[in-house]
Amino acid sequence: MGKGNGDIGKPAEDGFTMTVNDWGGLVEVPMAGGSPRTHSSTADLRAAVNTYATIPDFVVNGIHTNAGNWSYIFNEQYVYKPESGLIWTYEPKKYWPQAGEVDFYAYAPAGIRNFITGLNNNGDGTSPPVIEYKMPYKTNEEPPYGTGEPTAPLVVDDNQEDLLVAVQNSELPWQTTDPVHFTFRHAFSRVFVKAKSEQNDNRYRIKVVRVELRNLYTQGKLELKADNTSDPISTGIPVGKNEQFRYGSSGDVILWSGQKTPADYHFNLLSSAVTVKNDYTTLLNSDDGVFVMPQVVQSNTALYVAYDIYTVSQTDGEQYHSSASKLLPFASGFAFEIGKQYEIQATLNVP
Repeated sequence: MGKGNGDIGKPAEDGFTMTVNDWGGLVEVPMAGGSPRTHSSTADLRAAVNTYATIPDFVVNGIHTNAGNWSYIFNEQYVYKPESGLIWTYEPKKYWPQAGEVDFYAYAPAGIRNFITGLNNNGDGTSPPVIEYKMPYKTNEEPPYGTGEPTAPLVVDDNQEDLLVAVQNSELPWQTTDPVHFTFRHAFSRVFVKAKSEQNDNRYRIKVVRVELRNLYTQGKLELKADNTSDPISTGIPVGKNEQFRYGSSGDVILWSGQKTPADYHFNLLSSAVTVKNDYTTLLNSDDGVFVMPQVVQSNTALYVAYDIYTVSQTDGEQYHSSASKLLPFASGFAFEIGKQYEIQATLNVP
C-alpha cells in the first residue's frame, strides 16, 4: 500500500508484514468434579499449527471510513508471500485515500476450506466482518462405537485446518510508507489426550484403540474485532465484556457465537493400539491435536475412550482378555477458548 498523491500516484512498493502468535499455555481440562490448571510444559505441541514459516498467503478486507462515508479498499483481497524478502504483496497495487481511516480484517491461510461466510462484501463502516465457519466432516460412515445408535454419528474430519485471524486499525495511513502489519491469532482451541491405567497389576495390559470428543458444536460465527482477534496478554488490548461472544461474569473467555451442529471429534492415535501404563501416557503424535470450535461444553459433552484388555503371563505371554469403553463427562460450564490448547487426562481400569 502506498501513499496517494492527488489523482496521480507512483507504483507502491510496500505491502504487508505479519507475525503469528503462539498458542496459549497447555491447560488440563476439568472433567466432572475437577478444576483447570496451567500445565508445566508445552513442549512438542506445536508441529501441526500454522506459523509464519508455514503460511503461504492470506485474505484481507480494507474498509475506508471518512466523514460518515465508507468504501472497500480491499474486498477479499488475496495477499501472498514473495519468493524473497519479508514484505507480503498483492496485485493490483492500491493507494491510500487522503483522509479518514482504514480498518483491515484478515484470515489465513487463504485456501482454508469450509467457510459458510468469508470476507467477500463482509463488514461496513460501522460493523466489522462476521465470518462463519463449519468444521469439515468425514465423508465415509464409521461404526457407532458404543453410542447405542443404529447409524454412525457425525464425525469431524481428521484433516482439520488451523484458522488464523487478525485485525489492524490505521487512523492516519497516508502519513506513513510503512507496510501494514498483522498479528495473527489462532481462531480455534486445540486439544490433546493422555491416559493411564488404574490397575497396579502386572497381570493386565490396557491398549487404547479409539478416542473421541463427543457432542461438541462444529459450526459458529466470529466477529473480527480487536478484542476477539488479538491476544490481550501479548498486546495489552483490554478484553471488554460482550455476552454474545464471551462466557463468564468477567467477560474474559473469548468464544465463537451462534454455535450449532454438534458432532464427535476424532483423535488420530500414535498407533492402532496404544499401551498405557500407571502414569499418564501420550496417546497422540505432537501434530495430532484436535482443533475444536471455541465454546461452552454441553451437558452431554464427554471424552469417549475405547480400549482392549490383555492378560500377561510368563507362560502364555500376552493374550486378549476383553474390551471396554469409558465415557468421561466434562465439568459443568467448562469452556474452550480461542487460541488455547488443552490436555484431557483419562484414567482407565479393568472392569
